[in-house]
Formats: sequence, C-alpha cells, structure tokens
Amino acid sequence: TYTQYHSGAWFWWGVDGAETYVKLWRYMYDYFRQEGLNNLIWVWTSQTSCTEDMDTPFYPGDGYVDIIGKDIYNISYASKIWDIFRLHSDLYPNKMLTLSENGGVPSMDKQWNAGATWLWFMPWYDYNNDLTENYAHQHADIAWWKASFADEATISLDELPKDLYR
Repeated sequence: TYTQYHSGAWFWWGVDGAETYVKLWRYMYDYFRQEGLNNLIWVWTSQTSCTEDMDTPFYPGDGYVDIIGKDIYNISYASKIWDIFRLHSDLYPNKMLTLSENGGVPSMDKQWNAGATWLWFMPWYDYNNDLTENYAHQHADIAWWKASFADEATISLDELPKDLYR
C-alpha cells in the first residue's frame, strides 16, 4: 500500500517513502523478536502493477519477510494473473507467493492451471451470512468458491494435518 499505478502512498506507513517504510518494518520485526515472539509469519504485500511501477525499494529484505503477497482485483484472464505471478516470482525467487487479497478474478483452479500456484488465497468477503446461490457477490460468488475448492490443489483447514498447530 505504498504505490500502485503510480498512485502514491495509500496509508500513513508509506507516505514518507521507501527508506522510512523499511526502517519501520525492520524496527517492528526486531522489536517483536527481541520480545520473544517467534511464531509470526511476515507477509509483505507488493503493490507492483507493472515493470514501470516497481515497489522494490519498499521491500524490507529477505531476512525480514517470509512470504510475498499480491492483491489482485478485476482481472478476468488467468494468463494475465500468471504474468503477475511470474513477475513476482522473478523479483523474489526465494519466497513463496500468496494471493493475499483478491476479487473479480478467475477461480483458483484456472489460475493454478495457468501457472499461478499461490500458497493461499483470500477473496474479499461480504456475504453478510447470506451463502445462498442467489447472492450476487461482486468479488467471489458461490460458483467461484465451489470451483476453487473443487480443485484437488486446494486444501481447506479440515484437510491440514491434525498436529500442525502444537
């Protein structure tokens, strides 16, 4: 949330630029480690939209980030999402990639088949407890969820090993 489509900082933590942002991230990371927190997963979400709008100066560094996230909205072609995935794979070759926030995108099986093998995905969610087939959700309708979870590459919480969280 520092730059996207040359829009400038969206939130206070990016307003003063990359150097200040990286210092803040690293300070938080070091502080939490010093306080004994060692069970956090650090996800840095890239806002790079194209090679002409790179946010790499905001990257805190491999030693401070576990996973690279990407927010994607309103892209209807899995091949375009693969292009975004590949760009970020090239930029951060030592990191797993996640679709940290999404909406209005092809189902996960289509993205996976195109090569965008995200670690996890998190659609924007506003069902307000209405999970019926008729709810016209703009980002991930019931058909999207069914297609995404029908793919064998998608696993849900109940399919994880029982002793994963000890």
